[in-house]
Amino acid sequence: MAHSYYKYSSQTKTGGFVIIIVALTLLFGAALFLMQKKDEYTNLYFVEMGVFSNYNDAQKLSTTIKQQAGAGYIYFDTSYHVLANFYFNKSDAEKVCENLIPHHPSAKVFTLSIKKLKYNKITSKNQQCLVDFYDSCNDVLSSLSKANIRYDNNTDSLRVYATNLGLILEKLSPSINDMKTNFKEHKYSSLLTYANNINENLNNFDDENYIIDKQKMRYSTIDIAINFYNFFNEL
Repeated sequence: MAHSYYKYSSQTKTGGFVIIIVALTLLFGAALFLMQKKDEYTNLYFVEMGVFSNYNDAQKLSTTIKQQAGAGYIYFDTSYHVLANFYFNKSDAEKVCENLIPHHPSAKVFTLSIKKLKYNKITSKNQQCLVDFYDSCNDVLSSLSKANIRYDNNTDSLRVYATNLGLILEKLSPSINDMKTNFKEHKYSSLLTYANNINENLNNFDDENYIIDKQKMRYSTIDIAINFYNFFNEL
């Protein structure tokens, strides 16, 4: 998560004790607000290779990025964003962009923010269940990013990555079961089902071609992260 650091200075005249107290109170309040504000979101970081108003232009770049082992994932909000990879830490995404800029000047970090599910005071089992579920998914996304980096650094093969992804997704099962019990809705399990289907496709994929393997893994990683993002923002 990105951190912001604030500096300030103040000057007072003799006899300005009240002013000092008021100023300190305001500063404390502002600092508290900023800390609370900073904690309201979990950010997901993507390496963006280009952004377009026209889908066909985005598709052309996507094809090029896929041929270079990037995901080539197209995400649409008000524009079409062509994404190459996903990271949970901003510094990891920034390092990749720095390496890409000499060859891809438009490379930059694209951020999606998931609003945190938290309550100042837990008043019901359902609220606690939602918070636990959010935390579990947060852990999955963090682990997914780490597995992605290990594969990216050639530490793990695609097969090992797929196996690790399966283990990561298993961590969601207890929270999914709690959600189904407390809310009686199927959409919570559909998130896990979708991610498991992606993982199954990776397990069945056996091309052993460096570029294709890398592209499939990166695309699948982004696909899962984007679907988690969409899921939480629709809650």
